[in-house]
Amino acid sequence: MNIHNDSSTPSGFERFLVESPLLEEPITYAPGAPSHLPRSYGSYHQLYRLDGKLVAVGVIDILPHCVSSVYFFYDDTWEEFSLGKLSALREISLVCEMRNASVPGMDFLYMGFYVHSCQKMRYKAQYSPSYLADPETYDWYPISHCLPLLDKYKYASFNRPNNSRSDPSYDGQEMTAISQPDLDEILMVSRVTERQILTQPITTSLYWDDKESRDSIMTYIDGMGLDTAKEIVIVL
Repeated sequence: MNIHNDSSTPSGFERFLVESPLLEEPITYAPGAPSHLPRSYGSYHQLYRLDGKLVAVGVIDILPHCVSSVYFFYDDTWEEFSLGKLSALREISLVCEMRNASVPGMDFLYMGFYVHSCQKMRYKAQYSPSYLADPETYDWYPISHCLPLLDKYKYASFNRPNNSRSDPSYDGQEMTAISQPDLDEILMVSRVTERQILTQPITTSLYWDDKESRDSIMTYIDGMGLDTAKEIVIVL
């Protein structure tokens, strides 16, 4: 299997798209809720079939207050039909169904990273209403407010526009800006088992093998600073 044209090993595939750090907890619905709705918070695979044949898989997390879109992959035969957009509409529909079944606060679909310079992510701005989190205050802003800043700057603060800059020190090419030993000290959650949170160096994860994901991670490390990146554990 290929992900963004990068080779994936079976173990890497399993770490990336099968293992989950989430612990399942039951979801409380109103009486009469449709039986097809997920019964627990946690991680799921949504299977898309055509005439009984599996053509795509959506990986999602069901969380309190939101559905989080983790990843989507599909049979290349169907590439021209924009199945990713179909999956986004299905996930929006799932949020609405759960909200209509009286799940408290179920109001949002989180579509993950939005990297304005990545053409493959531009589709996320096509849904309305959409919001982006400010990288400094974590407040949410309408994407219509954000796009002019993102068009102008490589790093944009929506809350403090004066902090925006067009010349970040990392531009996706300068991998020597941070040494390998320093990168190896940055950790991410790999899995949760028996209520223990297990971590691994970010450089050993499948995310690191994917260039777009690696560039996004490096951009965030550059934004928060190396010292802070070493003190936290990243969850992707």
